[in-house]
Amino acid sequence: MWYRPKHDDSFEFKTYDVQNGKGQHRIYKFSQALAAEHNIPKVETLVMNAWELRRNEFIFVCLVNKTDNKKGGGVNSNYVIDIMNNGAIREAKFTFGPYQDYLIDCYSLGPNAMFRTFKIEEGKVQTTPTYYIDNESETLIAEETWECSYLYKYEFEGYASGLLCEGLYENRDVSSFKVNLKRVVYPRDVYLFLLKEGQKETGVVLEKELIEDVLFVLS
Repeated sequence: MWYRPKHDDSFEFKTYDVQNGKGQHRIYKFSQALAAEHNIPKVETLVMNAWELRRNEFIFVCLVNKTDNKKGGGVNSNYVIDIMNNGAIREAKFTFGPYQDYLIDCYSLGPNAMFRTFKIEEGKVQTTPTYYIDNESETLIAEETWECSYLYKYEFEGYASGLLCEGLYENRDVSSFKVNLKRVVYPRDVYLFLLKEGQKETGVVLEKELIEDVLFVLS
């Protein structure tokens, strides 16, 4: 997915979709009428990141010009575009209230997405939340806190579904660095782990079909 960083009158982006071994390049341009919703002449949007939430639905995480029409201490500047509904643009179901304007990182990890915030007051770094959102339901599924540090130099996804890799090292000649691996665990994952550990402890081997049936009922 490719997109322009600044979108004022419309959202423009390109995708390359692969299905059944065949790729197709698509270009989208949808007019946005967000200004009327915020009671201002024009909404200026600067895109931080964008990805496909669900099939044919894309989210744009933006910074926008301030308005007097604030919700929960901050404007919801996370927008979902439904390309199958003539490019209808709506606010995402989630927002981060007073921390919406303090996003520093956001990544899609496949089934969920990470949003990290930061805040500095009187020259001191404050403890701020990191949010994890389920991409399918657009709901908050986990939250942790952190303090913005010069040691956090990069984050990336891609090694496994839902896995976040954080590299920490000092800003100088690097001889070593630390890697943190984080993953949001869903109830289904917990049930599967307990079932597998139970098999190891008891020596009882459950058929795959039975495990799937149990997980379906529990989830």
